[in-house]
Amino acid sequence: VDECADPATCPEHATCHNSPGSYSCVCNLGFESSSGNTSLQGPGDTCEGR
Repeated sequence: VDECADPATCPEHATCHNSPGSYSCVCNLGFESSSGNTSLQGPGDTCEGR
């Protein structure tokens, strides 16, 4: 299953990266996770402009 096929998988300003059995959302250049992590950590975590 490609979770990234659904554009709503990741929040605005994030890119979805599919991997076997999983996926991750990473903030686009110029944005950072509201939790301060490199990748998003779950529901409610968003990408904010730096």
